[in-house]
Amino acid sequence: MELLRRRREAILRPEMNQGPLQMNPARKPQGLGNLAGLIAVSSLLLVVFAAPLRAGKVTPIPVTGCGLLKQSYGVYLVANDISINGTATCLTITGTSVSLNFQGHNLTGSSGKGIGVRVGNTGALIENGTITGFTTGISASGSNKLVITNMQVSGNTDGLVASSSNNIAVSQSTFTGNLNTGVSLLSSSGGNFADDEIGGNSTGLYLFLSSGLHINVCAIGTGAGGPNLKAGIYLNRSDNNALIFSAMAASQGYGVWLVRSDQNRFEQTGAHGYLAGIFVGCSSTGPGGGSCSPAGSTGNTFVRTEGDATNGPGIAIDQGNTSNRVIDCETTGTMFDGNANCDNNTWSLNSFSSANQPCIN
Repeated sequence: MELLRRRREAILRPEMNQGPLQMNPARKPQGLGNLAGLIAVSSLLLVVFAAPLRAGKVTPIPVTGCGLLKQSYGVYLVANDISINGTATCLTITGTSVSLNFQGHNLTGSSGKGIGVRVGNTGALIENGTITGFTTGISASGSNKLVITNMQVSGNTDGLVASSSNNIAVSQSTFTGNLNTGVSLLSSSGGNFADDEIGGNSTGLYLFLSSGLHINVCAIGTGAGGPNLKAGIYLNRSDNNALIFSAMAASQGYGVWLVRSDQNRFEQTGAHGYLAGIFVGCSSTGPGGGSCSPAGSTGNTFVRTEGDATNGPGIAIDQGNTSNRVIDCETTGTMFDGNANCDNNTWSLNSFSSANQPCIN
């Protein structure tokens, strides 16, 4: 955990960059150039949503209780704390390009029932508030260009669940203490998470059949809420995602867990778990627990990344998972490959205390 603490300090406080955690400009991560562009896109979306209000073209609509937000390009301002009893959805956004500003107020459900905010149409901005006590804090289905910023979504069954949604931008938000997942992306593509904290959930960030997500400077179990339980980040059949300058932790499972997921990239990240820090494999009981059928994970890259575990290998690739690369990575423990002679996995320039095969170097 000390490695992760130092990494997070270096991420969030650049002036503290020292020693091995200081980024060498000559080793700029692939995809980091996209970070400025992704953040710029998120900022642009915020400007687009806010521009009508600043120009005086839209009269803000006060929100004092639950209901439909159906005016396209409407700017809705929550005027007070809102509580709801029962299993209903409180706020439902049906208009296009709706802005919902909680102005620091709370939306509270009853005993983990119902949905706090439901989003179904193209374009919505949700910002500046707290959502707690629902089955799902924020639910998005079929949404495009959903922007969430400066939100605290905690104490729900699931924090944010987005299905069949594209180009989600989440920044400076926390998803903590949710019973199941902090954030779930299901059959979704594209988007950016930046400067978010996702901790104290069963699983921090869960991706299923989702691709094209960029995660930058996020604390997934190493900041607010503490470590997640089963996994910091869990990729299940999810391809072409990138994690850069982020830290993941889980107290009982894996910091990072990949199942049948291809072509993902982890660069300058840190992961701590109980069974393994980083695990590419299908067994919930740890490396060697069983092979992936019909196919494992392939083409994933881990570069300049740290992995450590309390009761297992720091970085592990289980049997049936091939053509992955572990380059210039570090663990204070063991590196493990369950394939004979590492198969087509590449291990090079790594630092470790032990390895289970000579093909790991």
